Amino acid sequence: MVIRRYKSFCYFKKVIEDQEFRFGPATDYQDDDPLEGQATEPVREDEQQGSKRMAESLTLAGGEDPDYATGMENFRQGSQEQYFLNCWRIGTDEDPQFWQKFSPEEDGVAIETTVGQLKHALMTDLEMYMGLVRYVDQERHFIPSTPPASYFYKNTPFTIENEFRALLYEGPNQVIDLRGREWDTPDYSPHHFVDGDLDAIINRVIVSPDTDEEFREQVREVLVENGFDVPVEISRLVWDRESGASHVLYGNDDFDGKTEAIDSQLTDELYATDWFIWDGVDIVEVYPPSVPTQSPQQFAHYEVYRYTGTPPDPEIYGQDHLNYVTDIHRFDEEGPVELEDD
Repeated sequence: MVIRRYKSFCYFKKVIEDQEFRFGPATDYQDDDPLEGQATEPVREDEQQGSKRMAESLTLAGGEDPDYATGMENFRQGSQEQYFLNCWRIGTDEDPQFWQKFSPEEDGVAIETTVGQLKHALMTDLEMYMGLVRYVDQERHFIPSTPPASYFYKNTPFTIENEFRALLYEGPNQVIDLRGREWDTPDYSPHHFVDGDLDAIINRVIVSPDTDEEFREQVREVLVENGFDVPVEISRLVWDRESGASHVLYGNDDFDGKTEAIDSQLTDELYATDWFIWDGVDIVEVYPPSVPTQSPQQFAHYEVYRYTGTPPDPEIYGQDHLNYVTDIHRFDEEGPVELEDD
């Protein structure tokens, strides 16, 4: 799976020079999304009911009733400072709003890699989790009630991010206090820097659409001065304002699980391909583990990758380490292309 990290030129320069990635505290992300890592309303309601059921059968030392719901809420709030995030965007499609959000000075640079490359090239002694972010309605949907899993869900207004994230856990393990007392939170690190083998990570670098050749040369110089031979390309928004070289479609959320709607949209993506520009298209179905075999499409999300030249190795889409299943369908101008079995 192809992913990109969009940042300013200053951030990019520091990454290249220091050969490390910053993982920011999860608490900082609540400035952008106050619901980051929080329980949804159905989860909180369920915890309130759990408190009532527990009080019917359990009394704490001292005669107090257990307060499970408050204990869970304090656990979530108290553990936030133990988690640190590093966020990427899935696919190679681009959106002007996204460039503007992460590089408001019009000096944006995106590092492009794959999930597999990133996983194997980051080096840390802390616990690390990686995965896709799923977008849900915080008022209606159940999600895992505690971290780290809760940090892989976000509210639906953020679907433009199409996020893949890496998450560090500093520890130590906390406990749920059934008396509902607030935690005395120790002083955790303000952030973490994780070493990365950038030779093994970076496939290419993309610069934002409003930059000029002088800026691209600056980016090349930073790479060359630090020993990297990496292609630097201008954003595809400069020459193609239509749907991109990759477009991620979430089957559940975008199509309400209707296979007819999914098939129709994917067919439209093929028809929309400009074969004067592109040599091929890969449609990648990504399934979570243990989906029902009779209707897997309803549980998948879809990535449409357009490319020129030699077709990419299907292994770049692999997600074995995440226990996801991928099914790849390749097309050229003539129609479907048969892929060789391993």
